Amino acid sequence: MEELDRAVETVVGRCLGVRAGEQVVVVVDEQTSALGERLRAAAARAGADAVLTVMDARGEHGQEPPAPVAAALAAADVFIAPTSKSLSHTKARKAATDAGARGATLPGVTASMLARLMACDLETLQRRSAQLARLLSDADEARITCPRGTNLRLDLSGRAGIADDGDLTGERAFGNLPCGEGFTSPLGAEGRMVTGCLASIGLPLGEPPLLTIEDGKLASATQVEASGC
Repeated sequence: MEELDRAVETVVGRCLGVRAGEQVVVVVDEQTSALGERLRAAAARAGADAVLTVMDARGEHGQEPPAPVAAALAAADVFIAPTSKSLSHTKARKAATDAGARGATLPGVTASMLARLMACDLETLQRRSAQLARLLSDADEARITCPRGTNLRLDLSGRAGIADDGDLTGERAFGNLPCGEGFTSPLGAEGRMVTGCLASIGLPLGEPPLLTIEDGKLASATQVEASGC
């Protein structure tokens, strides 16, 4: 459990910077309650007044938590939400942020996932995230290709890269954990992309979906023929 302990301390102590005297709420469901208790205990060790709030698992990402959970989020200085389904894009989470809380959601997280990804050299992760963000900011174009037929051009003109470095210590800071990427929103896109997996868009099971993008919009979604793989 050494890696998991280190990962939990990274989340609580370094990513969120929990301090003595702060009000911390950890929101979990039955599947994540054991990990949530570890996070709560770490916040308590940091001197925070930390509570664990257990709710029924939501049926889908973005479904609002129960009213008492929403109230607990809004009353907290710091919130941590390792839940089966994401609370990131909920009114309850946004209200907590608007009220001044900082926090992190960890949708779908497991103990093994957290141990593998957050028991890390955080300074190196942050440095690499910043480097990738700078590359995206400096580039006018990105091209993605693969042997299965992906050939997608992304227009990055004037777009700024953002480092997802896990620093959630500022007022009203919010993000997902685990962290460790640089990202941006393209201005436009052209080409085709063969995906390994995709949320259901009505295609039958079988060969991978083939997405055709024209003028920055999805023009068609078909499937790759066996000969094309």
